[in-house]
Amino acid sequence: MTLLGELLREIARRDGSREAYVYGGERLTYAALDQRSDRLASAFHGLGLRKGDVLALLLPPRPEYPLCYLAAAKIGVITTGINPRFGAGEIDFILRDSGARVLVTISEHGGQDMLVRVRRLGARIASLERVYVVDVDPTRGAERRASESKSCVRDPGVRPPRVAPFAELEQVDAPSPAPPRADLSPDDLVALVYTSGTTGRPKGAMFSYASLEAVRSTRGEMMQEYGERSIAVGTPFSHIGFMSKIGSTISQAQTTFILDSFKARTVLETVERERITYLGGVPAQWSLMLMDPEIESFDLSSLRAGAIGGAPFTPELVRAIRERFRIELVTRYSCTETAVGTGSRPGDSEEQLADTVGRPSAIVELRIVDGERRPLPAGEIGEVAIRSPAVTLGYWRQPEATAAVKDEAGFFYTGDLGVLDDQGYLRLVGRKKEMYIRGGYNVYPIEVEAVLGEHPGVAQVAVIGVPDPVLGEKGVAFIVPRDAARPPDAAEVRRFVKDRIADYKVPDRVVLRTELPLTPGMKVDKRALAELVPEGAPRTS
Repeated sequence: MTLLGELLREIARRDGSREAYVYGGERLTYAALDQRSDRLASAFHGLGLRKGDVLALLLPPRPEYPLCYLAAAKIGVITTGINPRFGAGEIDFILRDSGARVLVTISEHGGQDMLVRVRRLGARIASLERVYVVDVDPTRGAERRASESKSCVRDPGVRPPRVAPFAELEQVDAPSPAPPRADLSPDDLVALVYTSGTTGRPKGAMFSYASLEAVRSTRGEMMQEYGERSIAVGTPFSHIGFMSKIGSTISQAQTTFILDSFKARTVLETVERERITYLGGVPAQWSLMLMDPEIESFDLSSLRAGAIGGAPFTPELVRAIRERFRIELVTRYSCTETAVGTGSRPGDSEEQLADTVGRPSAIVELRIVDGERRPLPAGEIGEVAIRSPAVTLGYWRQPEATAAVKDEAGFFYTGDLGVLDDQGYLRLVGRKKEMYIRGGYNVYPIEVEAVLGEHPGVAQVAVIGVPDPVLGEKGVAFIVPRDAARPPDAAEVRRFVKDRIADYKVPDRVVLRTELPLTPGMKVDKRALAELVPEGAPRTS
């Protein structure tokens, strides 16, 4: 088995001149990625980091993230990524829970002074020894930082971490020393990927070198081989997608173009200028690109394939994407703990893409189980259980939490509810904890959301259940109108749903919003939505 660091060396020898990451004016080749990660690996070793220690990366998508991740992997150090959109409490928890000794971060992100935040946390976290800062502008806010840092509440038993610029760690102009050899095996841990925490405290899902190799073995499925040149925009690198698939991108010498944020025009310009071959996005992003008034003026002929997912979408949207972009389109399903799950295949119909999440990967064994975890036949709704060599080894330092979701046979119980058809395609119907019971009937929000997503006046939608003294629970639909000046009428929306599915699934309330709150993982924050529905709220607002 080829471990991650060895894989990078092989590709650097074979395709060293090929670009690995392009960000702003920086174009990082695979040869440079290998050499610079070697230099960082030696630096990390010089700091005292050894096999099994944890390095934390509190960074937005940018080249320093894979550089550090690969450097750590070369010497057996475990990497955990932290989404910079997380709040101070979540960052504090992950740093403490992981026991990270070294943190690499950025001075500012999204209007937040990350350095002051990290200094405040570091003054109370005993395990954190050093912080290295990728500083966009080292002079901006320096006086304010100095003043605020003095006001940090310190734990008298904690020595604050040393803070230094990332440039000091890397020393780009110095010779690139070979990192010390580490005695590594496929079963050693390489990554901790923390869950978003929407159902409680985040948990660190553990992945080994063998886990990443299992993910890499699926690279030929669902058109991933067409991703020679792709765009990374919006999704944090701390997400399971980047953390588990880095080996796949390296083995195919893919070039990833990193954008700071999604803008439809910028993406279209990048596709044309850089001859992008593979493009992924959530339904809203694809819709915004299709709506660009000048889309016909762009040369998008380099595109060969794409992916869509993350929210309900319609067959009409799939058809429009295929026709305008002239690509095959796939959808995928997995979760943080499984890394790999199901996906559609080239040639699947628009209805199959919109109504299902495809068939299991070749390495995946999938079951639908009842409340006692007994397998159910095709056509019956139950919990989705997945077993594969890519599934997490368990939760970091949480054996009881691991035992609750992963059985001795290796099946991980996702908490997602689904049903298999006679062709083996999986249709998701919701989360066990999101399902609500209205007057004795089970209602799955994802089903109602899919119907509302077909309404011509609806741009985005989320449905939740809220307590009701008579029916037990009622449904509330939060809608972002496609045209804010002419929002859909609540009564008409309810009739639209009633004409298509059972009447007890029709939302009791329709709440208009300018936007939907998102979690740091870029999913709709249904906890936050629940807090927006006071008892007796009107049907529209």
